[in-house]
Amino acid sequence: MTLTVVAALVGAIIISFSAIFYSLSGADAITGGFFRVAFAVPVLFVIWWTRRDKDQRPLKHRVIAFAAGIAFAFDMIAWHNAIHDIGAGL
Repeated sequence: MTLTVVAALVGAIIISFSAIFYSLSGADAITGGFFRVAFAVPVLFVIWWTRRDKDQRPLKHRVIAFAAGIAFAFDMIAWHNAIHDIGAGL
């Protein structure tokens, strides 16, 4: 197996436990969703900072990407609410 395949398998295994870890944390849905996104922001900021001069997208595409990020935030809250209401085995 190549390193890429191993990394993909490890990532899939780790992400499959995210609902269980959230359920065990005892956090409410808004808090769980907020911190899950907030922990990703510094990494995404570094990626953006290093590649910002290569970004040639027009403003319209940037606004669409920003709106998609807002929609994703609401999706994260809904996902955490579903875990809270149904359980981690959904």
